[in-house]
Amino acid sequence: MPVSQQVNPGPTQAPLENGAEPPEGTESAEATDLTRHGLHRFRAGDFEQASRIFAALVGGWPQRALPWNLHAMALTSLGRREEAVAALRRSLDIDATQGEVWASLAGSLAQLQRFDEADAAGEAAVAIAGESAEIWQIRATGRTARNDFRGAADALASAADLDPENAALCANLGAALLKCGRFSEADAAFARALSLDPESGPIAEGARLCTVIIAALQGAPAAAIVRA
Repeated sequence: MPVSQQVNPGPTQAPLENGAEPPEGTESAEATDLTRHGLHRFRAGDFEQASRIFAALVGGWPQRALPWNLHAMALTSLGRREEAVAALRRSLDIDATQGEVWASLAGSLAQLQRFDEADAAGEAAVAIAGESAEIWQIRATGRTARNDFRGAADALASAADLDPENAALCANLGAALLKCGRFSEADAAFARALSLDPESGPIAEGARLCTVIIAALQGAPAAAIVRA
């Protein structure tokens, strides 16, 4: 069932992509040009070139956090997550108060299945910026990997409380609730997801499966279950 997969916990873009400016405190036209050119290539989908440009920015201004964040953004989009993690850590060594960067690091670590490190980075993000749906989804991913389906469902419920209009998140919550046998709650979660995105095939498939399971548990005739 497609919706049983956890929402991707790792953002594909670093949090500073929108409205990014050249490294603070620099007056260099080169830094300005590199930043703007790199962002232009990134937004055009040319992640390889963007990565090379941001690497040059890092080489010129390694003491600034922003170049490392931009480089991590491009590396993540290329699937080079280990290198992206290293770049994010360098950024946080420079400025550990960047809550969104801690969240990006947590997501990248979760993608690498380094869940203990992801949890620690997530807690750092929460300490700075407060709870977020993103961090709860990262926690859910780690708990699912440890076969703690009840814990994953609880984490996704917390995420859905913070982002109640996210249909995919509600569907993932329904799938997690199914896995730990909380069928009536799963049914409600799928109903919520369908109300938010009635055209989604994967969500409709998950909702139908939930209906079939509940009908079977209630002793419905086989023909009725098939028609569900």
